[in-house]
Amino acid sequence: MKLNAILAWGITDKTSDFINRKIRLTNILALVLLGLLAFYGIIAALLAPPLLPYLGVGAFVYASILLLNKWRLQAVARFLMSIAPMYVVAMLHALILSVDDSMMVSIYVFQACTMILPWVLIDYENWLPFTFATLIALIPLFAFPSFNAFFEIEVQSEVFQQAWLNHTILLGGLGLTLAVVFFLQMMQKKAELKTLRLVEEIDLQNKERQQKEADLQKTVSELERSREEEKKRTWATEGLAQISTLLRGDDNLQDLSDKIIAYVVKYLGANQGGLFVINDDDESDKYIELKAAYAYSRKKYMEKRIAFGQGLVGQCYLEKEYILLSEIPREYIAITSGLGDATPSFLLITPMIVNEEVYGIFEVAAFRKFEKHEIDFMMQLGENIALTLNSIKINDKTKVLLQETQMQAEQMRAQEEEMRQNMEELQATQENQQRLQEEMKENEELLKEREKELLKKIEKLEGELTKYRNG
Repeated sequence: MKLNAILAWGITDKTSDFINRKIRLTNILALVLLGLLAFYGIIAALLAPPLLPYLGVGAFVYASILLLNKWRLQAVARFLMSIAPMYVVAMLHALILSVDDSMMVSIYVFQACTMILPWVLIDYENWLPFTFATLIALIPLFAFPSFNAFFEIEVQSEVFQQAWLNHTILLGGLGLTLAVVFFLQMMQKKAELKTLRLVEEIDLQNKERQQKEADLQKTVSELERSREEEKKRTWATEGLAQISTLLRGDDNLQDLSDKIIAYVVKYLGANQGGLFVINDDDESDKYIELKAAYAYSRKKYMEKRIAFGQGLVGQCYLEKEYILLSEIPREYIAITSGLGDATPSFLLITPMIVNEEVYGIFEVAAFRKFEKHEIDFMMQLGENIALTLNSIKINDKTKVLLQETQMQAEQMRAQEEEMRQNMEELQATQENQQRLQEEMKENEELLKEREKELLKKIEKLEGELTKYRNG
């Protein structure tokens, strides 16, 4: 059986390290005392063989202590170890002295050395067993005459008065004390090393825990950020979906503009806003027109004409980028709540762009700062609305062209009818002319025939006249 296994008897994971160290010290002392008894047994076999049975009793007690630890009776083993050496030494001391002999100093010192055992094996906080063991251990020191009278054998006490033997006994007591101190220091050192390792492990665990907490905090922050970003994306997606439904519901530019600006101001939680469109009905007179305004939960009826490049709206048109102001000039906001002089502090102006062409501009004012996702939402919203405005403009132009085409078609049909009538009149005229020409031709032929007949008559008359003259 390995020595370490014997020293570990009675030590369990359920017991504290403090108690486990005392249990290990109990096993160590039991082995040390067994070794001393074996050494003294050799001396007794040479000098006083009658002492051997009593040494055997001591060996049995110490071996029993080991077995009690093995059988998990650690408290009993420690209590027994704290008092057994005192009584074993007192018994041997009484055996080697006669009743009238004085105590041997070396053995008395040995007994005194065993007094430290209750202090190192029993926790003083458990005051009852500690006090009880201490008092029991003191009894042999003060009641030695009674022990001396009780234990007596046929041994010549002069044998034990030899100097070398006294020195040996004294060294045994001191050796026991030194063994206790040495093993206490060893166990204390192990405890300190273990404590140091535990501290290092705790520090490492704390660092790992702190790292895990930092990682967890980072993960939580990332989750919160992701959740916040997802919330913002959902907010923007829902807003774009709702505005898309709104855009499909009306094709009248004025009505649609009123609905759009009212929705945007409410959805952003702003105070007021305006929707500007590019008026290019007259190619020679293009300008930015305020199409709809909304403030403090009501539609506002306002007219405003802005030239390209004029003011913030005109600048936004030229630069095709959003403008965000945190300080608005007091005279810039023309709409007030009617409840006081307070005006919004933040202004957001965003263009409505499709294919690098600006179709309109949003102007929204609020008492709070506009966030990045709201600006992105307005830019995306502007693109969607620009497509609708472009479509409405194209439809309006198509309607105008269709009306013009229809009017031109009507005019052409009227002109065609007039031309048909003119052609019919012309044809009738031509037919009359042809008839007149034919009549004229017939009249000419009649005139020619009459002229011939007249000439003949004239000739006839001239012939008759000539005859008459000649006759």
